[in-house]
Amino acid sequence: MRAALALGSIAIQLAKLHGCKVFTTVSSSKYDYVKQLAPDAIINYQTEDVDKKLADLTDGLGVDLIIDTVGKKEAELDLRRLAYN
Repeated sequence: MRAALALGSIAIQLAKLHGCKVFTTVSSSKYDYVKQLAPDAIINYQTEDVDKKLADLTDGLGVDLIIDTVGKKEAELDLRRLAYN
């Protein structure tokens, strides 16, 4: 999720409130803002490989839920980031 957007910010806060582990992507310019929301991991999509970082964070299993506020191109990439158990 792109946490600097309003929807992403709300989603992070609600997920943390309910005890979920939250990983989020962010641009360099929004990093400090997102850090205040206290996600478990912040991935800078401009400087880091999102797929590799998520694989590292999940021991290669993928994530259970993705909230994508970007659109089709990113949504297609997100499909391979999901856990299929």
